[in-house]
Amino acid sequence: AGISSSQMKLVLVEWYDHSSPSSSHWRTEEELKEFADPLTCLSVGWLLHDTPTVRVLIASRYSPEEDWDSKYTQCMVILKAATKRVKVLRDK
Repeated sequence: AGISSSQMKLVLVEWYDHSSPSSSHWRTEEELKEFADPLTCLSVGWLLHDTPTVRVLIASRYSPEEDWDSKYTQCMVILKAATKRVKVLRDK
């Protein structure tokens, strides 16, 4: 059986993402300094799983009243090690 949407928290997660130069041509050390800091991203979603290493957010969920076998889409796995902060927008 799926998790009822009334049991899931709606959260905002601020996290750090990887970045790299979009082209493969040679660059100077000075040019590469702009990539020294990670990108900061914001994601909002329903917290489906919260494990010791990751948070799994989903953007959309489908679960007809008569069938609690939920279906999810737009899933995002965010490493806790890359998480800056989490804000609960709606608690259960």
